Amino acid sequence: MRLLDYSVQGKTRAITQLTIHLENEQMVTFRSSDDPAIVVTHGKHTMLTRFFELCASEAPENQVAKSALYQDIPKLFRWDTKAKRWVRRKRYQAALGRMIHVSPRDMQRFYMRALLCHRKRPTSFENLRTVDGVTYDSYREAALHAGYHENDSEWVACMTEASQFRMPYQLRQLFATIIVYSQVVEVGTLWERFYCDLSLDFGYKYRSLEGHAKEDMVKFHTLKSLNDLLLAPGSAVAHFEDLPQLCEYPHLVLDSLLQNHLIRREMEGYNHDVLQETVDQEHLLNGEQRSVYSTIINAVDNPTPGNTLFFIDGPGGTGKSLLLEHILAKVRLSGMIALALNDTSTCSIYKQSHLKGLIQKASLVIWDEAPMTHRHAFEAVDRSLRDLMDNDEEPFGGKVFVLSGDCRQILPVVVRGTPAQTIDACLKSSMMWPKFQQLHLRENMPVMSAQNKSTATELAEFSEFFLQVGKGRHEINPALGPDDIKIPKNMLIENPVEELSNDDEDEELRPGVIPIGLARMVDEIALTRLWRNGWKGILEYLSTDSVEEDEEVNFFEQEVLHTVNINGIPPHKLTLKKGAPIMMMRNLNPDLGLCNRTRLRIVELKPHVIHATIMTGEHQGQHVLIPRIVFISDADAREFPFRLRRKQFPVQPDFAMTINKAQGQTVQNLGLYLSTPCFSRGQLYVTLSRVTSRCMFKALVEYPQLEEEDGVYTDNIVYRQIFE
Repeated sequence: MRLLDYSVQGKTRAITQLTIHLENEQMVTFRSSDDPAIVVTHGKHTMLTRFFELCASEAPENQVAKSALYQDIPKLFRWDTKAKRWVRRKRYQAALGRMIHVSPRDMQRFYMRALLCHRKRPTSFENLRTVDGVTYDSYREAALHAGYHENDSEWVACMTEASQFRMPYQLRQLFATIIVYSQVVEVGTLWERFYCDLSLDFGYKYRSLEGHAKEDMVKFHTLKSLNDLLLAPGSAVAHFEDLPQLCEYPHLVLDSLLQNHLIRREMEGYNHDVLQETVDQEHLLNGEQRSVYSTIINAVDNPTPGNTLFFIDGPGGTGKSLLLEHILAKVRLSGMIALALNDTSTCSIYKQSHLKGLIQKASLVIWDEAPMTHRHAFEAVDRSLRDLMDNDEEPFGGKVFVLSGDCRQILPVVVRGTPAQTIDACLKSSMMWPKFQQLHLRENMPVMSAQNKSTATELAEFSEFFLQVGKGRHEINPALGPDDIKIPKNMLIENPVEELSNDDEDEELRPGVIPIGLARMVDEIALTRLWRNGWKGILEYLSTDSVEEDEEVNFFEQEVLHTVNINGIPPHKLTLKKGAPIMMMRNLNPDLGLCNRTRLRIVELKPHVIHATIMTGEHQGQHVLIPRIVFISDADAREFPFRLRRKQFPVQPDFAMTINKAQGQTVQNLGLYLSTPCFSRGQLYVTLSRVTSRCMFKALVEYPQLEEEDGVYTDNIVYRQIFE
């Protein structure tokens, strides 16, 4: 396609997505009105089964298939969708085959994919499992005996190190993380090797028993504890076929195991004393907060059509998080289920799953930091809940749905998107938006609680300043554009050479962040200065890198892959030090507080495991063990012609963070380094609203648009259409 003689669309190759399924487990789509007999016949043949038939065929035109891998077939054949068969190409066409990605959690299909990547001319599912004349019972066994996967030495070393200094429960947490997020080859072997360490506490608890009774009791409760830990990331012991199974102990299976484990965990997982303490402090809410609180609690107690959707809008400092904490405590203490989501929450819902049961039981759903999320996510959740609740008439299936956030902050990230595309992606552009009741918080809590009038005045002036920044209503310089704002001199860093550490280790690591466009560079500088100041215990961790697509491996040298840095994936060289702050880069276990953006402090560094404590939130002070996990870059990443597979610790130093990462946090002191002007909507507002006072904020603007005696000008990107 061309427009004014310029190409607006181009494609170098036709790409065929190749299905992978177990025998007789292919996906079949049909309409409810279709004849069942035709549906069964139509779904019998797939790309994979027809590939097996090609390899078994003696027809002359099909002989070329016997020397090709499954992923190479689209270069030689085209898929006839109507006839459901491969047809030999009569002329050359640039085409590629790509097998669908399979998670290691789906063990049999994962290893089937590995076999298909290497095995030529398989004639059947059984033949695919045959290696050196031996037919194995599972694809995993076949792949391992064929040598298609690496060994588990990394995970053995990790568990060995951790078992020397942590308790059994922490070891089970670590074991669960490893088998879910890393591609462990022999899960059963790893279990057997460390079973004594994993079950030590139960061995002591049931020490009065003897013989098989003690052995069964210890193993059952160890498995049950492991299963509970696996449920949080959406897995279970039953997903790992080479682990002992809970069903092997029917005489010990409790009634609670037969119930919906998600509902049981939600109902039993809260400290009622803490909930009661929160509810008892309801009188501390200000007038606006109390009004919103009453509105939502009344909707939960008496849900009626048209009164179930709410959006709590409030700038920084108005106490949105405190309000949500009180709402959740009230609902949970009443014996109802309230689900708390954020901008990183993800899930897959099946109608036969326990998650469906949990959602059906939920009386309230709260989604914090909602403006950061793409509107398609809300619309997808709406469709899913209508389906799960069998209620097509009401939004979100009739659930009381509360969104919270600040529309002045950063909007959903649209890669290389225009302002129009970003606005189109935001919540206010959704067809759902008019159905939400707007609840506003305007009272600034630090101002209301100020110790004296002068302090209150100063805090109020600063609050008004960053609100004007967020709305784009600040003073402008006629010589510059409307999106240029002056940062006053008293908020600027005069001398950019600032001390990053002091003599008091605890004071140096108090919760505080530096939103910065060059976070990794600042982390390196900070670690260098800490090393010079005499901190001991520094370690350098190097990743293991490869290319996910097997046919591309030979084209990229290791040293090239080591230089690749992709958002959301830690760097090849990770330099850490005992006592240093770090931040999680992946959701490992939300129930334990190990979520993306969780801040931790390093307690001890081992070659294969990191021992840390959580620094903030309800899990503050909790000890955790963090192993290396496997990261795989997104398939649609445009920067690189491959999918990077990197094995590294899911953390990064936290002396500095990007502006986007700082969103949603409140800190004591903040320094902003703008090596280049802000480039995204709401970034400057986010940095200013992280603190409560002007004296807590300092900025270093490297290339200002204009310098004056009383301040400098820099870009403040605001999409004013959002407020219309």
